[in-house]
Amino acid sequence: DELESIDVSAALTRDSAAQMIWNALQAKEVKYEYTLVSENGQLVSKVTLVDKDKTLLEDEYKATVYEGVLTGSGDYEAGKDKLAMDVMTINGVDYTGKDGKTSYSDDFKYAEDATGLLGQYVKVLVNNKGEAYGVFPVDSENTVVTAAFSDVKLVSKASSTADGKVKVDGTEYKFVNNAKINGITEDFNGLKKTASNSADTITFISNDGDNKFDVAYVNPIQTVAKVTYVSSTGFTAGGTAYDYADVIAPKDLAKDDYVVKTTDLFTGDAKFVKADTVKGKVTSSKGDTGNLTDIAVNGTWYQIAGAAGSAFTNMVGLSTDKSIARDSTYTLQVVNGVVYNAKLESAESTDTALVLGASTAMDTDGNMQVKLLFADGTTKVVPAKADYTSMVLGDSAVNADKAFVSYEVKDGVYKLTTISDDNKLGKDDYDSADDVGFVKAEKKLNGVRVADSAVIYVQYKDGDDYKTTVISGKTLNAMGSNFGDKCYYVVDGSTICAALITADGYMPGASAGKLYGYITSDVTSTNEDGTEYKEFTVWTSKNESVDVKMKADIDVSKKTIISFEMGADNFIEGVSVKNGKSAAIKDFGSDYAIFYITDETKDLSFDDDIQYLYLNTKDVEGVNGGELAKADVKTSGADSTTYYANCRYVAEGGKIVLIAIDTSLNKWDGAKDITVTTTTP
Repeated sequence: DELESIDVSAALTRDSAAQMIWNALQAKEVKYEYTLVSENGQLVSKVTLVDKDKTLLEDEYKATVYEGVLTGSGDYEAGKDKLAMDVMTINGVDYTGKDGKTSYSDDFKYAEDATGLLGQYVKVLVNNKGEAYGVFPVDSENTVVTAAFSDVKLVSKASSTADGKVKVDGTEYKFVNNAKINGITEDFNGLKKTASNSADTITFISNDGDNKFDVAYVNPIQTVAKVTYVSSTGFTAGGTAYDYADVIAPKDLAKDDYVVKTTDLFTGDAKFVKADTVKGKVTSSKGDTGNLTDIAVNGTWYQIAGAAGSAFTNMVGLSTDKSIARDSTYTLQVVNGVVYNAKLESAESTDTALVLGASTAMDTDGNMQVKLLFADGTTKVVPAKADYTSMVLGDSAVNADKAFVSYEVKDGVYKLTTISDDNKLGKDDYDSADDVGFVKAEKKLNGVRVADSAVIYVQYKDGDDYKTTVISGKTLNAMGSNFGDKCYYVVDGSTICAALITADGYMPGASAGKLYGYITSDVTSTNEDGTEYKEFTVWTSKNESVDVKMKADIDVSKKTIISFEMGADNFIEGVSVKNGKSAAIKDFGSDYAIFYITDETKDLSFDDDIQYLYLNTKDVEGVNGGELAKADVKTSGADSTTYYANCRYVAEGGKIVLIAIDTSLNKWDGAKDITVTTTTP
């Protein structure tokens, strides 16, 4: 009946042809035997068909078909260019060992990656040299289910008398007692009854045809880390440097990317892929406030990674807190739909300014003049069509309610609009307050949190003079004391994105106009009208390389660290050599660092205005951004440990004002190593 359903006129597909050839190769060979027999008084030759008990595959190609469970491939439990398996049948005959065992372990030469079939019942075709031609799963024996841990829940544990149960993506499956999960420390009974969000996946396998899971595999995420340095030969992520030659990683990595680290099971190499970056406003959420489980951004739902270790030991969790606010804008680092880092962003507050002066006198084009302090800290006199003299900020906050403005530019001419209830920069709210400023203990301005990237205009009193400046929300949040008497601000979502703060007192950290720099070029001398000058290139704590000029009253040279104030035309003043102390970073936090210094440990807090120089001291050049990192160990013995010096620091008043660190090799070129005596308890 089945033959009648075949369309013999239809074209033969490649799959069907391959299956026919495979079936023929596995068919038993036969031979003809001729026998002389007497029939009707005459001798005749009679043909008999006899089985040879060998397949065409065995006889002609000297190949053997092994069946069993694949246990290793390459670096994973096999060895380079090998696969390993528990053999259960050979050429269709069940294996029976002398000890009564029904399987044995064997390995074969095989250079292809078969890790995707680990734990499955397979057929392996092997020649007489022990070389495998291929590995093929046997569908009738295997049930394979892969799911994220967020879709996995333990229903009941297995015991010696009962199977266990696990729910995977809403479907219940049984698992046998003592079923192992490869890749993590837990077994099946150690799975959680409450699912945790994770981009890690687990593959469950039943390999004996009974649909009960016998084994599972997890290749866990090891880190989700920010890339802080990239060169042509390698990169640094999470404080660890990697060479491209030693790992599997995208060659287009850039600073500030986030990467996901796992292990390539077949090669054993560390493997990196980029996390997806998603930026947008959180429009919906699930879960409790401060402990969200899901958020919607740009119309797409994302899960929030659970706490570290919540699904299994060493599970990587969310690297920021779960206080993600609805209606606020974030930059998310997403792995397989799961958020591992969420950075709060401010609104676009750069088209704002502070009115410092105005004139009704017209230029040749009929425009009036207005002096503005812009969000980037620059001050310019620009043309304006209207008279803005009534909006000029005066001493002691005069006109402060009018001087905080947004602007539009048309044909080079400025139009100003006071920021108020009627001009909220397109954001959610505007407010102001008298006798209220920034409260250090709360890190809030008038009870509202400030985004780190917020633009903050400031008027403060320095002696008898009032001064203005622009700082970031991050600088405001890091202030060492309360500040401000009046404030005017715009709220985007739940945080302030732009503000004006006025004070009749000094601003904490107002001396932050001082910069630090690392001289990266030779110093040349010039004489102009009898005055000696020095010129050189300096990498500054603003992450800029600047060609500068100074009076030749200080002795400086290449590789020197200096402090200075930047004047007009890159002429620097107040220059002082600040090479500081050579050290190895033992530990650090958000407001402190602990150093090893020639067998001495120094624990120092950060100054409110601490600055950083990120350097490549071997090549004498700056690095555009970086992070602090603990010093690497050079040698370790029973009585002492030697560290590479990786930084120099400057302290004033018992607090650190500068850390210059080599973020390229984590080793300061030419610095003396630091040996620390080990204390035996």
